[in-house]
Amino acid sequence: MLVVFLKVFDIYDTENEQLCIGPFNYRPWPDARLWLMQPDEDILDNMSTSPKVEPPDFVAHVRSTLKQIVDHPYPLTTVFIDGTGHKFKKNSDTGAWVAIH
Repeated sequence: MLVVFLKVFDIYDTENEQLCIGPFNYRPWPDARLWLMQPDEDILDNMSTSPKVEPPDFVAHVRSTLKQIVDHPYPLTTVFIDGTGHKFKKNSDTGAWVAIH
């Protein structure tokens, strides 16, 4: 069972124009591995509130998220190793978010 605690996170620092992610944690979700084995149509039908109007990359994004959950069941120890969040700044030439170290 997936338990979600609703909390709004302010992840954009307008003063420094940075995207700040985490640190955060979640409980392991064993069913994520099972969802990764499902066909695209099942993921679309069951993980979208509006499957007929999702963008073409919707299922790929869901799979990427599920893989992250499977690969990092305890993100405070595997993703946010030093206990701090990750910061990104947008590259003005490419529009891509680049990690700030």
